[in-house]
Amino acid sequence: MACGKTTLGTALQAAHPGVVVFQDLDHIIEAKAGMSVSQIFKTMGEPCFRRMEADTLAEICRHPVEPGTVLVIGCGGGTPCQPHLMDMMLQAGSVVWLLPDADRTLSRLVKFGASRPLVAGKSEAELRLFIESNLAQRLPHYRRAHHIFDSSRLENQSEIDETVCIFYNRFIK
Repeated sequence: MACGKTTLGTALQAAHPGVVVFQDLDHIIEAKAGMSVSQIFKTMGEPCFRRMEADTLAEICRHPVEPGTVLVIGCGGGTPCQPHLMDMMLQAGSVVWLLPDADRTLSRLVKFGASRPLVAGKSEAELRLFIESNLAQRLPHYRRAHHIFDSSRLENQSEIDETVCIFYNRFIK
């Protein structure tokens, strides 16, 4: 959550068109449902969202990518915590855990948290506790990723460009 997956994925695709294809799992689900993730949570509930998430990820993983291209999938923070989804991701390709420092995560959630159903309406102190608790619960799943990447530096165009270059050279090139 607030790790920078959409920022990084979008920038990777823009910097390497025709080579990197970025798909944001939440955006695909929103397009299929015709409503935001927050609305899905509110009207249909988290279990329904999680089913949609699992089905959409399975669909993406079944389709081969064009030769010479790399598919980068941005998934929500809860995706790898579902019983079989981390296994599916690990079998489909390289899984990279984007891990910003805790202060960066907090600042992103303070800035953009209102649109996130699990943190909307929380104070800064509540967000800090939520981040710590949430990460502790999710850590056993996240640790299964093939790689860990520091995604703390995505706050301005210069940082984004630098981070894209590092990520591309490390995992795609």
